[in-house]
Amino acid sequence: GRRGLERGLDQLATPFEATDPTRFTSTVRVRLPAAPEADSLRALTRAERNDFCAWNLAAELGAEPGELALHFELEAVPGVHPATRWADYHAAFEAALEAWKTPLAWRED
Repeated sequence: GRRGLERGLDQLATPFEATDPTRFTSTVRVRLPAAPEADSLRALTRAERNDFCAWNLAAELGAEPGELALHFELEAVPGVHPATRWADYHAAFEAALEAWKTPLAWRED
């Protein structure tokens, strides 16, 4: 299972290289039935920086009630890393994807 894979990665000696600097940006506009709750908005504003990438997710209210823009930016950092960091490399990008799985709530009166 996964534990055996992790033990196997610890024994690898060949480093891996991320060669291409990659930048991805996206803006998603959402029209909700009402303005989002403050906690939802805060949960959609996050950032992380590590050895492999830097990403930022920011939520911005629109002009009309219920309008919301989600701005996402990810920059992959080129570099050479020891084989033992392979799982960390994948986890770093998975964390960026997980940011999009945040639930969004609103309250209609």
